[in-house]
Amino acid sequence: MLLNETALRSPELRTVLTRGELLAIEPFDNQLVHAHVPEHFATAPKALVAHLTEQAGPVVSAPGPLPDRLPTVLTTGYLADAYLGGRTRQAGIRLSQAVRHTLTDGDSR
Repeated sequence: MLLNETALRSPELRTVLTRGELLAIEPFDNQLVHAHVPEHFATAPKALVAHLTEQAGPVVSAPGPLPDRLPTVLTTGYLADAYLGGRTRQAGIRLSQAVRHTLTDGDSR
């Protein structure tokens, strides 16, 4: 997974997580997509991260380090469209849903 660092915020959270706090964490309603990595970066993940960092600001990745061969990445529609040629397949989950699932039991209340 590759995300530009500004896709997520780090607000102070309370014991009960509200929808407003979830919106504060992921304010852009990003759609996650599987994006094809341009061929010249497919075997150079460090160069891909450096390129994205130069274009979009700091980038975070998981796993760390990325695999040596990277034909596709899970990323936001924004990064895919702006910097990876837009060749994507929907992941079927929004970044906010992934955050909610990670921080809670997955309940959408």
